[in-house]
Amino acid sequence: CRFGYGVRASWSTETASSVTWTVTHWDTRLRAVGEVRYDAGRGMLALRLGAGTTIVHEHRVRNQGMRAGLTGSALEDSATDALPAGELEAVVGLHITGSWLAMVSAGPSLEVLDGSLRGGWVAQIGVGWQP
Repeated sequence: CRFGYGVRASWSTETASSVTWTVTHWDTRLRAVGEVRYDAGRGMLALRLGAGTTIVHEHRVRNQGMRAGLTGSALEDSATDALPAGELEAVVGLHITGSWLAMVSAGPSLEVLDGSLRGGWVAQIGVGWQP
């Protein structure tokens, strides 16, 4: 079959620190996807379009804030938001055993943040299942 559809979920995290703050950022991407694919032996090439939401959580802690006697929101702060998003990816997969594949994908992404479009790039390495 040349066409496929499905759902995807992915999670990523990043922690960065400055003189003042340590910030931990989590992204959970939930997507409904459709793809056009070409199977070649044990390999698979595809072009995938995904749309859904990205749940973003950010936690900020003031460095050395406890030593300075800070408490509550002066010491730390958190925020969570869900953003409409989507991406277009080129996908390469290799059947390892049965229906399981090792997969690599990359492509441009868009998210709506504060009413404006923000562009970026998404790249993933993972495991897939294809019946």
